[in-house]
Amino acid sequence: MLCGKMGDNTVLRDFIFQSPAPPETAAKLAARFKMIALKEQERARDLKKSSVLCEDLCLELVTVATHECDPVTLFGAVSHNDEAFIDILVECNLKEVISNPAVQSYLSYIWDGVLNWGFGHYLALIAIFVTLPPAWMILSLPTATFARYNQIPAIKYMIIAISYFWMVVLLVLTAVEPLTPVAIRTDLVPTWAEFLLVIWISGMVVSELVNRGSSGGLFDVRFGSFFLIIISFFIHLIGCFFPVNVPELLYVRNLLISVAFFLSLFAGLDFLSISGFYGAFSLIIVEIIKEIVRFSVIFIIFIISFACIITAIDKPVFARVDNNGVPPLWSRIIDLYFTIFGEAIITNLPSQSLQPAYAQTLLLLITAAFMFISVVVLLNLLI
Repeated sequence: MLCGKMGDNTVLRDFIFQSPAPPETAAKLAARFKMIALKEQERARDLKKSSVLCEDLCLELVTVATHECDPVTLFGAVSHNDEAFIDILVECNLKEVISNPAVQSYLSYIWDGVLNWGFGHYLALIAIFVTLPPAWMILSLPTATFARYNQIPAIKYMIIAISYFWMVVLLVLTAVEPLTPVAIRTDLVPTWAEFLLVIWISGMVVSELVNRGSSGGLFDVRFGSFFLIIISFFIHLIGCFFPVNVPELLYVRNLLISVAFFLSLFAGLDFLSISGFYGAFSLIIVEIIKEIVRFSVIFIIFIISFACIITAIDKPVFARVDNNGVPPLWSRIIDLYFTIFGEAIITNLPSQSLQPAYAQTLLLLITAAFMFISVVVLLNLLI
């Protein structure tokens, strides 16, 4: 990069053009320069320029190559690591190259496969899969008869999405609205919904382990839901070997599954990335989660710090035989948290007679500062 900077990037251009696979080299260099720019801030400007140059060269090479040869041959070509060129473009996140009409046509060709269906055909197939689960199961079988269909990306995507849908339904029937109320169960013999859920989750986990390439997007959220469900299975299994209170154990198990249900619904947003309407939104879901985590850390720091100040203000100054009525630090943290949502108001000191006259004024000022910083500033940071 430094040598190319001194000669109008001639060295960088020559390096790309003289490589065995110029488009692949340009794509990987563009991604590499972009990644290094995030780590080395002092050279970020030059690195970003080099990344843009490499991406432009890759776009030009792809445009010329698609006019000279078959796009299927170009994008289906594999590297020394048996990785297709189209996968390299997607992995390197070269949006300008991927938006090329030739690339989009090839992706549409791969997505539909041998099928030439319209939107109505796919909608009808989804309706059949949802209303008739046996049809979905039969088409999912890895037999020669159905392999030509279930290996088509569009069909395979629908099969995975419907499988995820039925898993969520089984979670509801197991923990949210169990067919047999927990209060009247006297044993831990699995119901048919629980038995199906065990089989279903086993298949989903195996599928995730086999298809490791699909670990992007909300994979961590999806993995978290699977982990909680597996933990709930072990709790149920351990209860079979030890004397336990059956309703209480099932209650704890269902709490874990209900949290997994929430995570599963959230991870289901990943399937909306195929939609043009939700696609752009689903791409920023992970970033939203990161912002929520950052906000939560700052928010917790503010709550604890202000709670410590208020607790210090609330400490008795004048002697009294008993010290009842002085709330501990933990109680103040809870009060401050619910104050934000209007469920609690901190305006008076419980032990006001034991503090100086200005303590009440200090409390009001600190509470006002907390409300202003937390509600007006911190919440707006999240928005």
